[in-house]
Amino acid sequence: MNSLQITKICKILGELLTGQEITIMFANLGINCELPDIDTKWKRIYNGVANECNKNNSYDPMIKIIEYIMSPSLFVERQNDFTDALDSLNTLLSFIGLKLLPTGKVIKVTPATTLDEATEVVSRLKADLHRFSIHPQILAFCRPEIISENLFHLIFESCKCLLAELRSISGLDLDGSTLVNRCFEGSNPIIVMNRFQTDDEKSDHNGLRSLLNAIVYLYRNPKAHTPKYLSNDTYQSTIEALIIISRARYALEKCVRNYTHKIN
Repeated sequence: MNSLQITKICKILGELLTGQEITIMFANLGINCELPDIDTKWKRIYNGVANECNKNNSYDPMIKIIEYIMSPSLFVERQNDFTDALDSLNTLLSFIGLKLLPTGKVIKVTPATTLDEATEVVSRLKADLHRFSIHPQILAFCRPEIISENLFHLIFESCKCLLAELRSISGLDLDGSTLVNRCFEGSNPIIVMNRFQTDDEKSDHNGLRSLLNAIVYLYRNPKAHTPKYLSNDTYQSTIEALIIISRARYALEKCVRNYTHKIN
């Protein structure tokens, strides 16, 4: 472990505690820090780690600090912070042959030698969703489902995110295919994604309408009416569904409210 790796780890840990909490941690762990309490948090952690590691000729003090700060019981009301820190720390720790478990304990593993190997220690689902450039709003909207890898509700919530955006653009308080058709129907539709004049432009418009309806019928409606335990969602089918829903969400970025259409 080199000083740059330690610095990056300490910067992550420094964001998780207050200055006072760091002081208490040093006292509880018997770690000596030569910097004043008002100094930068990550620098205080780095100083304490460096002092103890040099004294003991071991990285055990670093592990003790990581396990202290990453105790799950301290994150009951900050579960997203815990998950983000867990992923960030594991990416760094993987190169030195360590892994932080969700229990807050650090174990030894085979060191990673490539970025791909380091990424594998992070949630596979989260990594794949980023790899396929799933729309950021879907990632934010479905964060709890991604963290828990709840495939059934991930697809369902993604559909709800998509339809919520459609309601936001149109101003309509409808749902499902009724919402989609009301937005895109007629010669002067409520929502347009282009000038809606040429055959190609109208074809694009109708294509998006068909895609949105397909998502409603294939993914949204079955999830709304089928118990989770009867679902046959697989990891592969979930990724495929998210890619399709995400493409529709990106397409909505081109859509605007057509104010020449008067809603009755």
